[in-house]
Amino acid sequence: MPRMRPARRSGWKRSRSSIFSPVVAKAIGRPTDVSISTEAAASIMRRVRALLPDMNAAAVLGLPAGALRDAGLSLRKVEYVEGLAQAMVEERFDPSKLESMDDQSAIKTITSLRGFGPWSAEIYLMFSLQRSDIFPAGDLALRIALQKLKGIDSPLDEKQSR
Repeated sequence: MPRMRPARRSGWKRSRSSIFSPVVAKAIGRPTDVSISTEAAASIMRRVRALLPDMNAAAVLGLPAGALRDAGLSLRKVEYVEGLAQAMVEERFDPSKLESMDDQSAIKTITSLRGFGPWSAEIYLMFSLQRSDIFPAGDLALRIALQKLKGIDSPLDEKQSR
């Protein structure tokens, strides 16, 4: 069976002080009811970054009504991004506290926010907090890759993938 190489740690670590940029980027690229291309997601993210050079909660809430929608976000994704910003400004959600939480507590905290499910939480923990024992088993592409890596003939469900 092929062995996986350890992930490179240099050059890809995201800022631990900001949940906005990685979460907004994932929200833009994440399929909801209709998948969008990588190119479309990148284009939308460029427009969002032009609106928000300093992407933070206060900046999001300071945007004119409809600005995120005009940048290409769906109404639902605008609702999620603005909801995250509101929760942070009102101090109902503090991403700096996630680092000291165990994985399950951090996932529960993130998924308490409207629009942020287990996949979003696990991806944030993996890439922004560099948690090594996280596997987003709800990600079909990762389950298929794991199935191929392990040489398993039948599809894996989430429980089998963990």
